[in-house]
Amino acid sequence: VEAPGGQGLSLSPLLEMPNDFGQIYLGQTFSSYITLWNHTAYKARTVSLSAELATGGNRQRPLKDQQNAHSQTSCPAPASTHPMEVLGPGKNMPMVVKNMLNEVGWHTLNVIVSYVDPRSGHRRDFRKYYRFEVKNPVKVNLKHLAVRGDSFVEAQFENLTAAPMLLKAITFCPTAG
Repeated sequence: VEAPGGQGLSLSPLLEMPNDFGQIYLGQTFSSYITLWNHTAYKARTVSLSAELATGGNRQRPLKDQQNAHSQTSCPAPASTHPMEVLGPGKNMPMVVKNMLNEVGWHTLNVIVSYVDPRSGHRRDFRKYYRFEVKNPVKVNLKHLAVRGDSFVEAQFENLTAAPMLLKAITFCPTAG
């Protein structure tokens, strides 16, 4: 799309996230503040912002906007923020996403933006992808020992994180026999 003077005009697909999310472990909650800024001098129309989390198992989950979720019992907004009729110059559209990480491996945060270009009237869409790895925080080794008809199980737990860890409870559930 060309603006007066031949300069391109569009909402920028430049979305910033850290190059390295640091160490992320199974059981942690991934949270991110996402905001879309209109840095142009024009009003964008019918603007929507949404996010999905794709896991290593190829499952894709829409992420709900949590910015108005004040308690555990409140219902978060739908996966896509309600489209703004107009996103004026210098204005932003924020979104807060959270998701419990319950799968080890590579994950991809997909951010999707859709809007009607103010100059051409055409619908425009763009996506940005941010990859990060979720690691297992604990390594468990089990040994089975049989001594004079008795069975013993030895469990070794190794903290794979850089921080101290406190195990609050360990439950042993033997199989029948």
